[in-house]
Amino acid sequence: MSPKTETVRHDDANEPNEKIVLRVSDLRVLTNAGDEILHGVDFALSRGEILGLVGESGSGKTTAGLACMGHFREGLKFGSGSVSIWPRGDATHLEVGELYEVALRNLRGSRIAYIPQDPALSLNPAMRVGEQIREVLDIHDFGVSDRERADRVAEVLVDVGLPADRAYQRRWPHQLSGGQQQRIGIAMAFAMYPDVLILDEPTTGLDVSTQSV
Repeated sequence: MSPKTETVRHDDANEPNEKIVLRVSDLRVLTNAGDEILHGVDFALSRGEILGLVGESGSGKTTAGLACMGHFREGLKFGSGSVSIWPRGDATHLEVGELYEVALRNLRGSRIAYIPQDPALSLNPAMRVGEQIREVLDIHDFGVSDRERADRVAEVLVDVGLPADRAYQRRWPHQLSGGQQQRIGIAMAFAMYPDVLILDEPTTGLDVSTQSV
């Protein structure tokens, strides 16, 4: 699978570069039995740049995206290659494949976030929508006060075109339309100002107004 992109390629992922944020080099993904699922995935992504992976259904686009987060679906595992990320404000980069699980959990949702094909599926039906966004901030210790976190919840709701008042934040997912549920899922991914945002089939199943977000 090859990404179609105009990204400038960098030869040395170990060399700090203030523009580069993600570099994938010769990534291979295997089944637990050792069969090769992906090979030769190689691209660089600069800060603020949009890159698209194209291919037929089942060609491994989602697998490649999840691998950038150090996550592999059941039955799959890392084969070889590297995934390097340069978090904003850090002088050094992180090798995703070398991180322990605790560090990976801290990375996901903060420095690199994922929006699934149907963002509404990421919602907890037993939790109010404002609390779900707040939970992301709590997990990653956003800010230094409750006020900062409350302000960020309101801000990200406005960013995705939803009301930010307390009454709306106290709604349950089933009280929202499908498009509104999708926007809440997107807001959760945006909440921590991630350096990298991975979108799986970003416009499939979205209504026209949600696509514009």
